[in-house]
Amino acid sequence: AARPVPLTPDQLQALGIRQPPLVDNTDMTDADQVDALLKQSCIGEARDGTLVDTSESCRGAADRALAVKLLERTNQARQQLWRYLQARQPATPPAELRRAWRAAHLRGVVCGGWVQQEDGKWESKPC
Repeated sequence: AARPVPLTPDQLQALGIRQPPLVDNTDMTDADQVDALLKQSCIGEARDGTLVDTSESCRGAADRALAVKLLERTNQARQQLWRYLQARQPATPPAELRRAWRAAHLRGVVCGGWVQQEDGKWESKPC
């Protein structure tokens, strides 16, 4: 009797079929999407203050191309913010401003978000 054959996620991906995301993100802001991707470890908060692609450790379905575009947009906004902060405090070295910004920013990163530690290791932010 003819019937459908179940395929594994790897087989579906090899056929070019994308898995649907775990959540419907049509009404999500960029910040919401960043939080979701941080929790999935698809992107991470790097120790230099930027978002980076960490798709090798991603858990669950995520569109890598969309994630990369999102992190590029977010990093561009962060660069603008850092330039603004530098203009407001020109005597402060840029690296020091960035470190201070990152320390404040990390307090607001979503619980379970993928964060790079000072020693270079990646881990989920504890709550």
